[in-house]
Amino acid sequence: NPWKIEGGGPFPWPFAFANGIFPSLIFAIGGPGALPQMTLLLLLILGHKTWKGDAALIYCLVLASLALSAEHVFVLVWLGLLVTAGLGWRRKGKDMYVGRWAGILLGALLLAVVGGGVITEAGRSFLSGQGATSSPESYGFSGFGLRWPPALLSAHLGVLELFRPEHWIVALAEIGPLIFLAPWLIRRTWRQARRAQMPIAGLGLAAAMGFFLPMVLRYGVERDITRFNSVALFIWLVLGFPYLWLLWQRGRASRRALLGLGGFILIFGGMTVFALQLIAIPRPQFTYFVDESDARMSQRYWDRLEPGAQVLDFVAVRAVTLFGRNGGEAFLDYYTPLPQHQNLMADFDPLRIREAGYAYIYLDHHHWQELSPPEKQALEQPCVKHLEGTSTSSAGKDFRWLLDIRACQ
Repeated sequence: NPWKIEGGGPFPWPFAFANGIFPSLIFAIGGPGALPQMTLLLLLILGHKTWKGDAALIYCLVLASLALSAEHVFVLVWLGLLVTAGLGWRRKGKDMYVGRWAGILLGALLLAVVGGGVITEAGRSFLSGQGATSSPESYGFSGFGLRWPPALLSAHLGVLELFRPEHWIVALAEIGPLIFLAPWLIRRTWRQARRAQMPIAGLGLAAAMGFFLPMVLRYGVERDITRFNSVALFIWLVLGFPYLWLLWQRGRASRRALLGLGGFILIFGGMTVFALQLIAIPRPQFTYFVDESDARMSQRYWDRLEPGAQVLDFVAVRAVTLFGRNGGEAFLDYYTPLPQHQNLMADFDPLRIREAGYAYIYLDHHHWQELSPPEKQALEQPCVKHLEGTSTSSAGKDFRWLLDIRACQ
């Protein structure tokens, strides 16, 4: 069946290729994109056996950058490296080597705490004593709990219990043939960790934790925990690829055919989706809160309003998207409006809105109809200037107004 998704393009994507555990990197088009995966590759490339001065500082900065692009990846990798350093501390002759890694990990953690992002905001809330009253969802955390019976979680297909054999088929289809590398890589990772072979062993431990912990841990926003599984599978793919390449070179024809089939299965979903994305390129789709009227307004006023201006909109994310300007303190997170924003919406007076720091109001026909007669009359004051109005529907009833209220005092 087609995948029912906003902005899916002129030709629908088959849902069979919308992987809920190990999504294709061709879907990495939002947020940090593929930056976390590229950072993991860089951590491996820079994985020298000795660290002095600038080299240690560079590695520390690269590791700390994960706290901004993907905080969950930073936590997994940092813990994996920490455990490896701890296991290698007992080995004779390794004190200086492991000591340098301890410095790298401590520096990366300090940078993660003060560098901004989810970890910084959570730490700031905790230190200020607001942890008990702040919404954990606003920092990307929704609370953990135990999961029983153990299960894998697919972002699209839900809970896949390990004690139900019929769920195994779905889980194997979502994960793919990469899972057959896991037992061998876990065994090899443990041997490397005991020898303090960093960072390969640290990343291997991070993959093991990222794959198995979500089986027994429950998360407030369940689909978000699949990110841990995805990171684990990507790390296993990177760590296992060199060995697969050696098997390919040294193997018989039957082994090569088996490896080729597994590789084709791994990339087939991404190839299919990429082909459909190529078809969609000439016909861009608007997001669900933007239509042609909004697009015209954006073409005229994107980045044209004075720097620092705030635009009030009933749809808070829309004004930011269309004009490239701050929407004010409107929402705590994507779903939770702030009280001051709700108060402005409940008593829609341009004088009060101006006092709250807003310079413009973006208004559409639908929300105009919801205003009371006194509120509509207030928007007809001389201090309210209509910068732009568009009408796109055949009946002429759909419009967008950008109202300048800077003169309202």
